[in-house]
Amino acid sequence: MMKIYFRCFLLFTILCSTPAFSNINVINLKNISYLSLIQEDLDFVLKHQEAFNHWSETWTYDISREESLERLKKIQEASAKKAQNIDEWLLTGTISHYRYNLNDDEQFPIAESAFQKAIALDTSNYISYWFLGNHYAHSSKPKESMLNFFKAEKLNPNIR
Repeated sequence: MMKIYFRCFLLFTILCSTPAFSNINVINLKNISYLSLIQEDLDFVLKHQEAFNHWSETWTYDISREESLERLKKIQEASAKKAQNIDEWLLTGTISHYRYNLNDDEQFPIAESAFQKAIALDTSNYISYWFLGNHYAHSSKPKESMLNFFKAEKLNPNIR
């Protein structure tokens, strides 16, 4: 029992002291069947993801929040309609998570559902658990976050 508490404390400390973002670069974009439909907007997101991968009370970036939301919305609309494989669901979830970080609270369950669909396609894929854990970590759900990070670590002990 003490080991579990220590691991929880350690994970919480790590999450609070270092940025633990799900990185859209981890997604295998070659597996996105509709990439040609979203390439321009996705390039924008990849270039500016530091503006979306966390919540911030103030906007200090050289791009407009409105344009960012529009581009994220375009990607999400295409992705949500066409997602079938793990990478497509991870992309859908990540884009929803980015919109959630830009104060679109309705995106929380959409991102959560997309990550859960990726997990359902392959419960042995640690990356899907990591993305869901990250979503929870940045959404004030530490218990859910830790459970998913622990599942990811159990599936791939090398992610420490």
